[in-house]
Amino acid sequence: MTNYLQERKSNTGFVLKDFVLANFIIPDTLEITIDSPSTDINQQIEKLWLALEKPADKLTNTSLLPLANPYVVP
Repeated sequence: MTNYLQERKSNTGFVLKDFVLANFIIPDTLEITIDSPSTDINQQIEKLWLALEKPADKLTNTSLLPLANPYVVP
């Protein structure tokens, strides 16, 4: 927060996006796609369920609250 306030105050051309990119690790986003959509809703849900399942989290030095078991992200 101190760095942000100092940078913002001292830099007249301050760009928030540049500050964030220089000071934070931005996680990659993953786009979920299903190659062969099915007309059967049950088959479609089964395919999506597998795509939405995430493995258990690893402990890291982040604000993430790690989950010990696999979980589904809706």
